[in-house]
Amino acid sequence: MATAQSSTETTLNLRRIFKAPRQKVFRAWTDPEELKKWWGPEGYATPSAEVDLRVGGKYRLGMMKLPNGEIFYLSGTFREPERENWEWRCYIRGIPNGQEATMARIVDSLLAELDQEAATTRRVLERVPGDKLGWKPHAKSMSLGQLALHIATTPGAVAKMLLNDGLDLGSVSFGQPSASLAAELLPALDESIKTAKQVLNGLDDHKAMAPWKLTKGSKEVFTAPRIGIARTIMLNHWYHH
Repeated sequence: MATAQSSTETTLNLRRIFKAPRQKVFRAWTDPEELKKWWGPEGYATPSAEVDLRVGGKYRLGMMKLPNGEIFYLSGTFREPERENWEWRCYIRGIPNGQEATMARIVDSLLAELDQEAATTRRVLERVPGDKLGWKPHAKSMSLGQLALHIATTPGAVAKMLLNDGLDLGSVSFGQPSASLAAELLPALDESIKTAKQVLNGLDDHKAMAPWKLTKGSKEVFTAPRIGIARTIMLNHWYHH
């Protein structure tokens, strides 16, 4: 049961009893991945959640109205995180009614992660032996030179896909070129990371959460927020290699 009290000072006090362990409820309200699973009314998705769980820390939840992709945000400040005492605000299409200029963009966390993983990837590519580029673990596998070049170029190639509102698989060639020299790999990585950063930096919050569609001819394969494609294909797919 939920109850609410309000005053002329626009204070809202909510009290609700959940039949669940306290730690589980607290995690559902404060863990970004948990919040994305349930937050928002029917007909909305929540692909973005940022939580700085400390006194004075900020949170921001990005909700997308389905199917038209209109963007809404809730954000605010934690007064007493352990008691779930929060301040909150609402704004539409990235237009703030308060402190938005002080808050991180949706893409900022991806940019920081990209920098971190690029350094790790560089260390891997530095160790690719130039005399083994043709090696394959299996006849149907990519060669080491193909895989290394694919890893080097993935961030930039996927980022370029985000410049449009979708991609038709019928227009894509899946042939994978191979590096002919190990010395090609690090310059390719540097150019790829540069391109990925340029594209991500060009995404404001509204465009980051706008729908992006993958099709095969006239058939829709899936639609997801553009920022979700950056996460799953540009980063997660990159890591899996």
